[in-house]
Amino acid sequence: MAEEIGTTIGKIEKEAEKILEGAKEKARKTLEDARRKSKEILGAEIPMEDIEKEKRLILQAADEESRARRDTSEKRTAQIRATAPEKREKEVRSILEAVQGGR
Repeated sequence: MAEEIGTTIGKIEKEAEKILEGAKEKARKTLEDARRKSKEILGAEIPMEDIEKEKRLILQAADEESRARRDTSEKRTAQIRATAPEKREKEVRSILEAVQGGR
């Protein structure tokens, strides 16, 4: 009985060693693949054409936004200039009324 248990334990240990070796081998291959792929990624050159295209798109978007903001500012300035004389007139009348009413 004790001999059978010892034999069984021995078989289990050998099977565990095989499984462990298989796992180690698989992990080694995975690490090799990862290293190879990382070298490929790090060594790959980014095409300047793509970078220039992206730069143009960013500059174009910024230019469009600045034009839109400028147009909005110009419209607001025109509105203020259009209403300024009227508001000034109201203020002057209000001051005159206050001064004349205080006499």
